[in-house]
Amino acid sequence: RVGRADVRKWMESKMRTSVLCGLVLVQALGGALLGCGSGEGGANSDVGSVSEVNLGLTALPSGVQCLQVAITSSGGATLASQTFTASANWTATVGLGSFTKGTVSVGANAYNVACTAIAGATPTWTADAASAEVTPGRPNPVTLNFRQNLGVNASANFAPTVVDLALGDYSTGLVFADGTVKVVGFIAQPTGLSSVAELAVGYSHACARKNDGTVWCWGSNDFGELGNGTTTASATTPVRVTGITGATHIAAGNGNTCAMVAPNNDLMCWGGDYLGSFMDGLNDSRLTPLSVAGNQVTQMALGGGNLCLINKYSLGVICGGENRNGELGSGTTTASPYGAAAGVLPAKAITIGLQHACAVDPTGNVRCWGNNSGGQLGLNNQTDSSVPVQVSSLTGVEEIGATGAGTCARTAAGSVYCWGGNLDGEVGDGTNTRRLSPVLVLTGSKKLRAGANHVCSLQADSSIKCWGFNGYGELLDGTSTTSVLPIPAKL
Repeated sequence: RVGRADVRKWMESKMRTSVLCGLVLVQALGGALLGCGSGEGGANSDVGSVSEVNLGLTALPSGVQCLQVAITSSGGATLASQTFTASANWTATVGLGSFTKGTVSVGANAYNVACTAIAGATPTWTADAASAEVTPGRPNPVTLNFRQNLGVNASANFAPTVVDLALGDYSTGLVFADGTVKVVGFIAQPTGLSSVAELAVGYSHACARKNDGTVWCWGSNDFGELGNGTTTASATTPVRVTGITGATHIAAGNGNTCAMVAPNNDLMCWGGDYLGSFMDGLNDSRLTPLSVAGNQVTQMALGGGNLCLINKYSLGVICGGENRNGELGSGTTTASPYGAAAGVLPAKAITIGLQHACAVDPTGNVRCWGNNSGGQLGLNNQTDSSVPVQVSSLTGVEEIGATGAGTCARTAAGSVYCWGGNLDGEVGDGTNTRRLSPVLVLTGSKKLRAGANHVCSLQADSSIKCWGFNGYGELLDGTSTTSVLPIPAKL
């Protein structure tokens, strides 16, 4: 595992030497059934399947032994009908199959007899069915009233749709369709952010690109990574990056940040310049954005002490920064203060780990280079390579993401393959075994993101699944338990 303290020490030493559609939440509390009546969508909602009813009971209404829940579509089709034995601290989940959008009707019965005895029994409490239109991107509250005991009521709520996600070293960020965000992990949840189009999450800071093209950052600011001309940290209040308008894409690393800026996709960066990662020969930190070697780019990535970009005109990969293990891809292990061509031409996607990098060409082939001690190059060996080498077992790749010592790729068909270091299960194959070549992890993925020691996939059914290290809750499941398999997130 890429340890947090190790990463920080490494970073500082280099500087010195330089939801979801159809989700329903019903909760019973005290003597009455209560829920998200405030309409604050998403809180404590399970994102494990397309649509779910999540039930929680912390204290039972007197005499309740069994609860029956029924959910139907507007056309009258039964989406779910289940019974649950009630007990103290009771929870249960009702899956709604493939239902993702439309009107649902929610009803419930409560019995003072065991579930095995309710056939023909009259419910002690019966709720009038209540309907709500599932609208992606905003909460849709619905309230149930139990006719036979007016002291008992219930509320249900639909969570906003997740449209994008971003992973940092020990944090995970979500962008909802309504422009709000949620950040879980080592980096704090920001305050007052709206109209967000994209998040970028680093080691101890994060940035948001708004719909108007401005960039706002929060967190640590030791090296100017917030881009506002100071080194003053801002734990939860985003500050506007000086001089950035028209941003089209952002990336955050360990103490630095970059943005692509319209109309020509000029690359602007700020923060720590690790041994020439900004490719200007100066190796100096900058507190406000400056152009990076005059490059106009189609994509860029930050990781470890390196920056890699895809040139707008040649579509070739250029990298700058540390080159101890050949991670610049230039055929040497010599630092290049003005950047070096990585020999991948053309490329459509790029990613960087701690000391390795990978690129995808337009045909979907993957080439990797740099450190291979964990098998992160996917070449079925552990030999470093200072030049890009094709991962022969992969084709049709659309997205690529690097952990500290591993790599994951998503194909156009939605299959996710991972390989490399697996100390915390970041390969996601149910083991902690190092994998020297790609293994299939899951299917149905439409977006893939990787952090230092964890990986998340936004699925085609709008669910989120994550795996790997979870010491700061970055797997979004409400725990700090590491997982060697993909697990459903909870928002």
